[in-house]
Amino acid sequence: MKKYSLALRIYHWLMTIVAFLLLGTVILRKTIFEELGLAKSIREFLASKSISLNVEDSLQLTDIIIHQVWKYHFVIGIAFSILVLYRIVLFFTPSGREVIIGFRDFVTKKNKDANAWRYVLYMLFYIASVIL
Repeated sequence: MKKYSLALRIYHWLMTIVAFLLLGTVILRKTIFEELGLAKSIREFLASKSISLNVEDSLQLTDIIIHQVWKYHFVIGIAFSILVLYRIVLFFTPSGREVIIGFRDFVTKKNKDANAWRYVLYMLFYIASVIL
């Protein structure tokens, strides 16, 4: 088994964590923090405590909560961007050059390795990350 550099291994673990956190904030926003459902839940909870809240106020309260989730999403997105820039720097290390050489060999048909397609996936991921 090939041993990758410590910098590359740290990058991959951090990128995995950041990707799951980004996905988690989106899933939370689209499910638990869905605006109308959350507003209804807040009104029901407050009603059980004998506190009345009209629909507009509960929607404003949900906007505050949802905004907090997107703040985390934004900060995690910055971390993602920093990691992509870090990976670009790692392209200039020996382990990074392997991805570029593997991609070039795959495109020019020099690489007959059955797993050579992974270099294409790497390059697509990095290009998409920079664009987004």
